[in-house]
Amino acid sequence: MFWVKNTIYSLFLMLFLVVYADEMHAQDDNHIRTAYNALKTGNYRAAIDNYTKAIKTNDTYAPSFFGRGLAYYHLENYNEAVKNFRKAIELDNNNAEFYYSLGLCYSKKGNNQLAVKNYTNAVKYDNKYKEAYYARGNMHYFMEEDEKALEDYNSALTIDPQYDLALYGRAVIHRLNEDNQKALADFERFLKVYENTDYLKDEAKRMVNVIIAEQ
Repeated sequence: MFWVKNTIYSLFLMLFLVVYADEMHAQDDNHIRTAYNALKTGNYRAAIDNYTKAIKTNDTYAPSFFGRGLAYYHLENYNEAVKNFRKAIELDNNNAEFYYSLGLCYSKKGNNQLAVKNYTNAVKYDNKYKEAYYARGNMHYFMEEDEKALEDYNSALTIDPQYDLALYGRAVIHRLNEDNQKALADFERFLKVYENTDYLKDEAKRMVNVIIAEQ
């Protein structure tokens, strides 16, 4: 619908750069360094080529598969991204970022059940992972499981009360449940904290005006 698209690039790259920077520098492999830098600059095909070369040298290093999966993801080759994220998980099966990334791929492929499964694993290994709760809430929304969606948005907001996208998602659920006072409160809070300028802000303003007019 509206929630994930603006955060995928920055979140993926942030996860990779922060979580694996020190470990990457500990690896004595120029291909990994070249791939890492290519990923940072958006040169995804070069990243894939160099991660592939690194994997040929060492096929037990999970971040190489994760990084290659990110590159495939950004090229919208979700099937190859899935293969690489699953291999990363095979090598390191308690990493929340790997499961979250795989969940995003499955959501892109329209497999909501597998997306939910992987987001659930992400929060299993990191119960403060607000983006995973939020993304799982979106899947529940798509599957018309509004109460589960509401629970996940609430979990994300417990971790970060200013999490703008979760506020918007929760407001939508309140509106669907005809709880207009709560919907109005969340839309108004969203407008106070939302930093981007795309259509979400305009839609939130429209919903505030609609709810007020109905009162």
